[in-house]
Amino acid sequence: MHEGVQIIKGDYVLVPRAQYEQLLKRRQPSDAHLVNDILESARHGTTSMIPSEVVDMVLDKGYSRIRAWRLHRGLKLVELGKKTGLTGSYISQIELGKRTASVSVLRKLALAFGTGIDALLVD
Repeated sequence: MHEGVQIIKGDYVLVPRAQYEQLLKRRQPSDAHLVNDILESARHGTTSMIPSEVVDMVLDKGYSRIRAWRLHRGLKLVELGKKTGLTGSYISQIELGKRTASVSVLRKLALAFGTGIDALLVD
């Protein structure tokens, strides 16, 4: 394990600033803005905590935040549809960027994932 790294409840990782800066240097420029936005929001207390697994899926695999949260929670599209009252097809289209989710849809998804709407938003 890396020195100074802390794992909290198995889902969150805290790293020293120096390691964080090194990680940022390794990321593509388009990825760095996402990490910076998350950290800036966290500093101001305006964001939900996002599990490291979700962040990794977004940054490393290019998944949408909604898809990453769904997979993190171990939900299939049909299961998430039942929890939210949405169709799996509609959720899939949102995940693929073919449809834009309304605020009410984001609320339903956030509730199903056990997080805030802010954890699902992309700037």
